[in-house]
Amino acid sequence: MDVKRVQQAQVYYGNVSNIKSSGAEQSARGVTRVDRVQDIQSQKKTAQESKTDKVEFSSQALAAYEQARAQKVENLKQSIQEGSYKVNPSDIANKMLDESW
Repeated sequence: MDVKRVQQAQVYYGNVSNIKSSGAEQSARGVTRVDRVQDIQSQKKTAQESKTDKVEFSSQALAAYEQARAQKVENLKQSIQEGSYKVNPSDIANKMLDESW
């Protein structure tokens, strides 16, 4: 087969691995590669920024939470002192397994 025909077929079908490209073409490819990397980095940065949500509670909501929590702790203390608080071993085991997986 004629070498020119093979080279022409490679160019036509996009297989240009055996053909040397000019310095300008190589520079253009390098710039394109850098642009792609910068685009990917920019997308990652944007994605990370969007993951940082912020929640602010009002002082009334915090006070209500603290009051409810204090009441719950007080009820648990009282149940333990009276001896009416029962520990369910199955619930503890399930929680331990949930946290480890």
